[in-house]
Amino acid sequence: GCLILGIEMSENLKNDPNYALALYAKGLEQYALSKYDEAIILFDKAIEIDRNFAIAWYHKAVALANQDKHGEAIIAFDKALEIDPTDTDSWIGKGNLLGFLGKHGEEIIAFDKALEIDPTDTDSWIAKANALCFLGKPENAIVAFDKALEINPNDVDVWWKKGMTLCDIAKYDEAITTYDEALEIEPNDIAVWNSKGVALRHLGKYDEAIICHDKVLDINPKHPSAWYNK
Repeated sequence: GCLILGIEMSENLKNDPNYALALYAKGLEQYALSKYDEAIILFDKAIEIDRNFAIAWYHKAVALANQDKHGEAIIAFDKALEIDPTDTDSWIGKGNLLGFLGKHGEEIIAFDKALEIDPTDTDSWIAKANALCFLGKPENAIVAFDKALEINPNDVDVWWKKGMTLCDIAKYDEAITTYDEALEIEPNDIAVWNSKGVALRHLGKYDEAIICHDKVLDINPKHPSAWYNK
């Protein structure tokens, strides 16, 4: 037989599903070391034995994406999903890659598929919300942020992003309420205090805005945008 990265490949093993699993496991080891070429060789060998090895297709896709081989990665995600259309990891991986490529319409379709399978996945709601922001659909984005917050009301970053999106459509009062929710969870969050100050300034509440920017400077005396906004 021939040697594949330290694994002997003999003729009688070429159709053995356990051997496919061993190749896949070896591929994961190489992947963990950021040796993506070697990992892909092993995933391909595992897939050669078992064409329906969905998780090997998934990890091949992720390895390809890490090498900026985006087209090949999408094809591999699609192969994984052809085999197992309920694989949320592949829908999410594909969605993230499409978002990275600026294909936000297709990205939303992928995350919607993931959410059909698992409606409690906060990362998918957040990614969908971010994509909707990119597409200039802030109201829809706010609905998606709210879904994420229903599942995890302690995510400061989501409260902040929701507040920023409300500011984008000039809903400054609602944004301030949203920022206050974030600050109840994390009272020293500089980004939230700064954004709250900006929203207050838009409402002409300059004294309250200065208090917010002073709070930022208490936490970080060198924060440049707080000095600027103040």
